[in-house]
Amino acid sequence: MKKENQKALPLLALLLAAAAILLVFAAPARAGAKAGLALAENTVLPSLLPLLMLFLMIQNTRAGVLLSRALTLPAKALRLPPQAAGALLFGQIGGYPTGAVLTGELLDRGVIDCATARRMLCFNVCGGVGFICTAVGTAVLHSGTAGWLLLTANILANLTVAAVTVPLSDPPAAKEVPPAPPLSAGEALPAAAKGAMESLLHLSACIILFSALCAVVPVPKWLLPLVEITAGLCTGTGYTLAQTAAFLAFGGLCVHLQLLGWAGRFELPYPTFLACRAGAALLADGYCRGLLRLFPQPAAVFSNISETLPRPGIGSTTLTALLLVFRKTRRVGCVLAAALLIDAVLCNLLLKPLVARVRPCDILTEVQLLIPHPDDFSFPSGHTAASFASVTALWLAGKKQWGMAALPVGVLIAFSRMYLCVHYPTDILGGVILGAACGWAGAWLVKKAERRMAIPRS
Repeated sequence: MKKENQKALPLLALLLAAAAILLVFAAPARAGAKAGLALAENTVLPSLLPLLMLFLMIQNTRAGVLLSRALTLPAKALRLPPQAAGALLFGQIGGYPTGAVLTGELLDRGVIDCATARRMLCFNVCGGVGFICTAVGTAVLHSGTAGWLLLTANILANLTVAAVTVPLSDPPAAKEVPPAPPLSAGEALPAAAKGAMESLLHLSACIILFSALCAVVPVPKWLLPLVEITAGLCTGTGYTLAQTAAFLAFGGLCVHLQLLGWAGRFELPYPTFLACRAGAALLADGYCRGLLRLFPQPAAVFSNISETLPRPGIGSTTLTALLLVFRKTRRVGCVLAAALLIDAVLCNLLLKPLVARVRPCDILTEVQLLIPHPDDFSFPSGHTAASFASVTALWLAGKKQWGMAALPVGVLIAFSRMYLCVHYPTDILGGVILGAACGWAGAWLVKKAERRMAIPRS
């Protein structure tokens, strides 16, 4: 009990600090809360409430039985019960809480077990047609095509996460207690209205709270979508289409807070959920870049601050994807993916903007660069950090020979950044230290996830 109380101390301090901020700065907090209320009233509720009610009615009536029969093959491919395929489909097109709400409804009715619900919450999170295509695509980007590209990239990212988790899951177990029978239309309508309103009231309350706090504690515009996705993207400030896809796949901390109740019910640790959403964000970024090659859009959808945001190297990303494909190397791929993800956040999102060090090529203007001029800051070296994160991750994942083979490559990459006059020696040193730390953190996170989820090591 004492250990549990000690673990609760940081949470208590955080909540008391937030309450104190709202009390001391009551006027701006009230204005922010009003803005959040208007956002929920004008954007969230109109786009989500009717759809969520209809989806709940379909799932809980005989119509859901017919739909599950039509989706049997994709459900089997993802190792899901056929009845869960409808929840996955509607979760992708309905909006952020829809997937969690429908999954929770299936669990309550005994259609799926807790393990299946836990796994589904890792990938059944999507902004949906109303928010991504209408609010972001049409209203903000003024392009319906861009909205559909964003939605497609997010759905592909979620399906990839679902496919990667297939080997980590057990086949659906036989039910000891038969699931509840389908409801009639008359019974399903009030139940759907109640469930949809409760879920969206929870969502709206989270938006209002985050809006009030953001009005008092200014959040950098480049960081706002990671905190509150609706306000961060609907303000229309500073992101390329691929980065917008990544933000939408991540969802933002406000959406995560909305889903914590379901995560607790499904016994899904938040670090595991966070890792899945971060992985989906990187996948959505990559898928969107690929779709843009097939369906070109204007180069800068918003004003471009892309160089201040994480952009994983092609070599590291390709290696990670290949390792994740094959079962024997999937654990190594998970360690490498976690290390590179941590590196991308710490290096590009935090340290570079925080230190804001000018590159040597910006001072030595007489030097003629052999590569395109980098637009982001200098410290630490992102290429070096990613290289040494990969080396450390491979070593700690048990592939020491691979790590030794990658070490000379990392050293050459580090030296090349100084030779090309885009980094100082201390940038390289910082990148080496940061990369090694991220590699260790990635290995530690995967080990912890293995213990919690009882994943067999290959």
